[in-house]
Amino acid sequence: MIVAMVAMLMMSSCSPLTFEQNAGYIDYSAFPGIFITESNSVSFEYQPIGSLYAEEISGQYQVVKKKVGNNEIYGDEYAVVEGKYRYADPQSALAYAVQKVKQMGGNGIINLKINSAKSEDKRRMYYVTGMVIKRN
Repeated sequence: MIVAMVAMLMMSSCSPLTFEQNAGYIDYSAFPGIFITESNSVSFEYQPIGSLYAEEISGQYQVVKKKVGNNEIYGDEYAVVEGKYRYADPQSALAYAVQKVKQMGGNGIINLKINSAKSEDKRRMYYVTGMVIKRN
């Protein structure tokens, strides 16, 4: 009986990875004023600014909440830190990339590619690449 229980325990710890299906929609219209295309050629004049890459990886982050008041021990102001977990998302990764485009002085991305992967510790990651341009 003990041998059977040990065998069942060993077999259950070696279970295969679970099946997954993922689908989604990335909304380019969420970025007014920024031209975005997956094509590597366009029918208008532009100035190339540079190559873009951005990544987003699921993980923990800290939120600092300041509270003002009289702390009986330390006096005035003190901070409370909360740990949160955020899942990587392709729309959010693109939003981060668009933020970088604006910082570079661009108003477009051509040859956009968004790829997903998993890290060694199975966290979801999204990579955004493309060419930052400024339309003439």
